[in-house]
Amino acid sequence: MMQPGQILKFLRENRNLTQKALALQIRVGTHVIEQFETGEKVPDIPTLLRLSAVLEVPASELCWQSPSPSIPMVDNEITQLISGMGPQRAILILRKVKELTEEEFDYMMSWLYDDENKINQHL
Repeated sequence: MMQPGQILKFLRENRNLTQKALALQIRVGTHVIEQFETGEKVPDIPTLLRLSAVLEVPASELCWQSPSPSIPMVDNEITQLISGMGPQRAILILRKVKELTEEEFDYMMSWLYDDENKINQHL
């Protein structure tokens, strides 16, 4: 399971923000963002709310406490896939998929499905 600092870093990178850009937007120093992401420091409530607003996620997703069981972070299969390919590669792939149009996504899924069928027929 991802730690709150890792979640913060993932969300920041997913929005193509540098630590400096995020720090400017929430009115803290860049070093403070670095400390949040490494877990050295915990944001206070006003800072947590500003992070939530800038990153466009509920504050509960950024809490430095155990997440509520009713809020699924990442399911087990996705966690295994990420650990298998590495977080950097997974983030890159997800960013690219996010940029696809609906038509491109449908084409890609069709291509993947057809390829999988071809492989299964040869096994």
